[in-house]
Amino acid sequence: MSITFTTTGGPELNLASGNAARLLELLGLTEPWGECEAEDFLGCVLTARGLLDVATDDEQGRPTVTDDGRWTWCGTPPGYLAGRLAELQDIATWAHQHHGPVFWG
Repeated sequence: MSITFTTTGGPELNLASGNAARLLELLGLTEPWGECEAEDFLGCVLTARGLLDVATDDEQGRPTVTDDGRWTWCGTPPGYLAGRLAELQDIATWAHQHHGPVFWG
């Protein structure tokens, strides 16, 4: 499953549900689907970018973990969250410039 962040007619970012959940947590958003005014979403993104180093272990990345051979949670390279937050900032900026909201789900 995946979650896509987008705006009407603009850029989008599609992420695996687990990675999207990590970003939503950083953004302070609790639902796996929703809509937010571009300015508010941009504020969440900028705050998350500012707190990234103290709130996460993004510099080290996250290792791949397999649970009993049935489930595998893929790892992320160092800087993964910072890169995705930059993409979300682009989406929010585009939405603001075109007077539209940001959607995810």
